[in-house]
Amino acid sequence: MSGEGVITVPTHGGYGSDMIKIAYIIDSLSFGGAERQLSLLVRALPDPFSPFVISLSEDIHPFGEQLRSDGIEVVALPRRAGIDVLRLGGAVRAIHSHRADIVHGFLDAANAYAFASGRFLRKPVILSLRNELLRVRGARAGVLTWMLRHAARVLVNSSSGAEHLRTAAGVDEQKILHIPNWIDPKRIGRVREIPPPGTPPTIGFVGRFARQKRLDILLDSFKQVLHTIPDARLILMGGGSEHGMVTTRVRDLGIDGRVEIIESNPDVDSTLRRLHIFVMTSDFEGLPNSAMEALSMGIPIVSTPVGDVRELVVEGETGMYLDKNDPGSVSDTLVRALSDGTLLERSLTAGPKLIEEKFSLARAVEKLSAVYREILG
Repeated sequence: MSGEGVITVPTHGGYGSDMIKIAYIIDSLSFGGAERQLSLLVRALPDPFSPFVISLSEDIHPFGEQLRSDGIEVVALPRRAGIDVLRLGGAVRAIHSHRADIVHGFLDAANAYAFASGRFLRKPVILSLRNELLRVRGARAGVLTWMLRHAARVLVNSSSGAEHLRTAAGVDEQKILHIPNWIDPKRIGRVREIPPPGTPPTIGFVGRFARQKRLDILLDSFKQVLHTIPDARLILMGGGSEHGMVTTRVRDLGIDGRVEIIESNPDVDSTLRRLHIFVMTSDFEGLPNSAMEALSMGIPIVSTPVGDVRELVVEGETGMYLDKNDPGSVSDTLVRALSDGTLLERSLTAGPKLIEEKFSLARAVEKLSAVYREILG
């Protein structure tokens, strides 16, 4: 395919005439929970589904590269500010040239591009909500809400998000498709060992450094944890808009020697294996992928009771809830969790078992495949 601002890699082989072609649109294919989810999904789709992915950014490391190596075509469009006509045109050309049957927007800005391009080409459109509420406000929220109401379906990964679609966005109940996040089945059983005695108690977070994650509260809380557990460590893995705030606050709190900041990279498991506790101080969530990955390895979760984190935390078995999202309450809960040897031991079996039972990739693919067929009649 040719066209300004479009980069493609040919697929191996050709599309059969009986294939159902799905165009997925996502903001980027760099590190992130949604990006990982999409990568797992498109590789697991059975025949006759033939997926290709449109990234609204040329930042496609690592998941775009992995998809290409597996023979799945990735179209990468240069990122520009705001809703860009050239980028929209690139998406329209890609969908048209591939003769896609369905357009599926997978994240944030991708919803707008998916809806506009799908409507222009008269293709059924599926949009996605991956938090328990819309992350935009004002006029943008109004436009996105209208799109959600007029999409063929809206995929949502949490029950709280589904409730938001029904009550706040006014989306028809019949259009809401609730499928919890799925996890790579290869992860099940990669249980980490409890760090041996003498290992510094280690708390960790993996994910986007974004305002909603309230890493400022986490850092203030960890400062107080050190008053009770002086040898404690905190690992933060990720990147994003709050990265500058995080590094500055670590320095200002004087905890440089106790906090390790790791840039996003494919080897998440190496970081997770070092943790005693996985912590989230988020204001809102959908169903966080990183927390699921931690739990699949038997690492207990300490978190605010937001989104469908309630599906992950069984008090005393797989983690603990925070009563309040303030430094005093967070630090007290973290100290209790680190001191609870029973929790650390129980989570080794309870965590992987819960993930395997509730968040199957095979079940997600089966349900989504059925919806694709239903939409096409």
